[in-house]
Amino acid sequence: DCLIMNRKKKVICSFDLRMEIGWEGKVLDEKTGDELQTVTGKMIVPDVDDTTLGDDMQVDVTCAESGDLVDKVMGIVRTTGRKFVRKGMEEFALTLKDVHNVANKTQSTVSDSKTETVVSTATKTQTQKGSTDTLNLRLDWRCPPTELWDCLTNQAKASAYTRSNVTLEVKEGGAFSYLGGSINGTFLSVDAPKGFSMKWRLDNWDPNWYSEVNITLNSE
Repeated sequence: DCLIMNRKKKVICSFDLRMEIGWEGKVLDEKTGDELQTVTGKMIVPDVDDTTLGDDMQVDVTCAESGDLVDKVMGIVRTTGRKFVRKGMEEFALTLKDVHNVANKTQSTVSDSKTETVVSTATKTQTQKGSTDTLNLRLDWRCPPTELWDCLTNQAKASAYTRSNVTLEVKEGGAFSYLGGSINGTFLSVDAPKGFSMKWRLDNWDPNWYSEVNITLNSE
């Protein structure tokens, strides 16, 4: 799960990976050079992100076999093998960031060849006393409206972006939930790919409280 995202006018690189790497080592007789034993196992990296690189990156070394010769091979893998994997992941991260110019890009330079899409959002929130407050926002995205629509309404893409379970039934009266149900509601209207409106609420709100959200996609 590797993500390049635009946040606060900066392009940020984020990735969350789990790896299993098979390894094999051969023990040779020091005098004859004959093979004494072949040892196999795995190096498991349970969690890699851009904050756990280098010596902080956990690399577990496993082997189903045992014995003195196995212990010698495991010792080499724990030192040389781990060093090799950690160096490779650092190079991967640098390459990923370099390809997308993460350190230098700003919102104004992302995908200049694409159409700018303006997202207008009007939110009407019901308060405890029954009154409402309205908030209007405008966001500029350098991509065609159809691409942004797909990101907003495609369940798999929404789940990947939020890194959580998302369910979307994009139709009038259809239900939706984000962040494993922490945010939920129903679509009031859908006009693909121009926009949609929804009743939106947090799961810890009073059952009668909700926010009415209207999203409109315009190309400029």
